Amino acid sequence: MVWRPISLDDIDNWLELVGAIDAHDDPDQRPDRDDLIEELINGSHKDPVRDTLIGLDRDGVARAFGHVELLPGKTLRRVFMWGGVHPDWRGLGIGREVLRWQTERAREALAEQEIGDDPEIATVPWRIMVNHEEKLVDRSALCQSAGYTAIRWFHTMIRPLRDTALPIPLVALPDGLQLGHWTEELDEAVRLAHNEAFARHWGSQPRDQEGWKIWTTGHRTFRRDWSRVVLDTTETDATGRPAVAAYLSAHAFAQNWVAKGLKEGHVDLIGVRPAWRGRGLAPALLAEAMHAYVASGMDTAGLFVDTGNASGALNLYLGMGFHVEHTSVAWALESPGASGL
Repeated sequence: MVWRPISLDDIDNWLELVGAIDAHDDPDQRPDRDDLIEELINGSHKDPVRDTLIGLDRDGVARAFGHVELLPGKTLRRVFMWGGVHPDWRGLGIGREVLRWQTERAREALAEQEIGDDPEIATVPWRIMVNHEEKLVDRSALCQSAGYTAIRWFHTMIRPLRDTALPIPLVALPDGLQLGHWTEELDEAVRLAHNEAFARHWGSQPRDQEGWKIWTTGHRTFRRDWSRVVLDTTETDATGRPAVAAYLSAHAFAQNWVAKGLKEGHVDLIGVRPAWRGRGLAPALLAEAMHAYVASGMDTAGLFVDTGNASGALNLYLGMGFHVEHTSVAWALESPGASGL
């Protein structure tokens, strides 16, 4: 095999490989061509020449790949790794070598950060992570043999919206709080609200303006017409507008609809600022989003949840009619001080 970095010229070859892997492994999420382009180049922190690897056979057909991404972080430096081997080429040690390369590259990138312009970065803990669906036991064996530890589990949950589905509740808000649409004028206020809401959430780091636009408000899957905010009319923010108390960002991952045979409205982010918790804002946002999904012809509502989330999110979703569809596991190598962050 010939190994080299992934370039934009490799997208279709890479997509065919990812499609073969997904057809065999049947994952919950299936990236399309645009997703691969985004993984390769979206974000000023990305360096595909150094952080990607593709293995080609003698005919130039992609048979394996590895992807490494070091995300900016003020209290935790996170490296996410993604890779795969064509089903017909497994059992030859290729996956083991890809993971070895990814781990070495992740450590190298972290070390390079520490000799950069910010002398304080060396004191920030780090975590190198690999995520996969729990049912893929060969991936678990691979991660374990490489010294990784399973540290977190996540559920993909769905809720039927049609036919025999439970009725969607109507949830009233306390006086002074209003449900509204997420308009462009609120983008920055919602970003700041998100950073406050997730400040103590495991694995989370503040979103900067670039990342917020790339992966939330400016992403091609973001549905502003489905997304909602809760505004407190009794308080104002720095701009003089009513304060954002809570928010829900909704997305349409249409690339997954064919495999699932269902059209899904996805809850990507939902957060309530600490001062407004305990007032039913999250259920109200979920109910409002589901009504919007139904109005747009969606069959189901979907979301991801961290099973270790101490906020009670899992019980909230179960109480709103969601059920577990898939479970994924996160494997990690981490520095002292990273545990619990």
